[in-house]
Amino acid sequence: MDEIVTNVFVSSCEEAANLELLLATGITHILAIGTDFTELFRQLKYFIVQIDDDEHENALKYFDAATEFISASASAGKVLVHCAAGVSRSPTFVAAYLLKSRAISVDAAMLTIKSKHASANPNDGFIAQLHIYHRMGCKIVTDSLDYRRFLLAQAAAEQQLLGTITKLKLTASPTSSTVAYLRCKTCRRALVPITSIISHEVGAGQAAFQYRKRDTAIARLQQQSTSSTNRCAGFFTEPMDWMREVSDGSIEGKVLCPGCDAKLGSFSWPGISCSCGTWVAPAFMINKQKVDVLGNI
Repeated sequence: MDEIVTNVFVSSCEEAANLELLLATGITHILAIGTDFTELFRQLKYFIVQIDDDEHENALKYFDAATEFISASASAGKVLVHCAAGVSRSPTFVAAYLLKSRAISVDAAMLTIKSKHASANPNDGFIAQLHIYHRMGCKIVTDSLDYRRFLLAQAAAEQQLLGTITKLKLTASPTSSTVAYLRCKTCRRALVPITSIISHEVGAGQAAFQYRKRDTAIARLQQQSTSSTNRCAGFFTEPMDWMREVSDGSIEGKVLCPGCDAKLGSFSWPGISCSCGTWVAPAFMINKQKVDVLGNI
């Protein structure tokens, strides 16, 4: 059992099951992270997060509640954060707490933890989620670009693993206040805000869904739109609320304009090969020849 910062400890489940050790250390609260944990001792206050140590697990959605528990517990007594081995899940949640309480970077948080608990080694998926949390200002912002794309990446991983897709909140169509967007060439119906366009490395081979900040996405789109040597024939977007077959739960199909039914492109959760040679997954592709780009990008 290692004290990372004042009154905040990390350990494996073995130490968390040793009441004599817990009481001797002064532990009053326990954050247990795992699918098999229960409240072992009535003398202690528990908060249990039921997730596996898997890079596709959504740990991010628990960060707000868990960091609040750690903060309150450290003020009232001493809190132990544990998982099975004390290697991946528990250091991840302590890192989230440090991001919020100390306003430091993910790298700095991990250095702090490893200086006291050398075995700390969160999986790559959890590290990516910590970076998203940090960019959101250490609070869940459900309509943020990062968070929407994270959920979409999770849905794609779920489809690949299970062959099914959990109900996903689709992106709303552009409104009258949208600064820049794609519009159907045929009927001029507004289709996709520029901020919902997904960039990828041209000819980079297989590319998973990427989390990119708005400025990066717009800069990449501008480069694609103005380059005479551009080899990408389509825009890859987030799934939109007007994409009927996506809403129906289809794995792949056509993307049709909701205004005139013109075929704009296609979508596939397993992925589509861009004309530049990159495999994009999941893919919601609109042919550039079918749309106009409106507004300043």
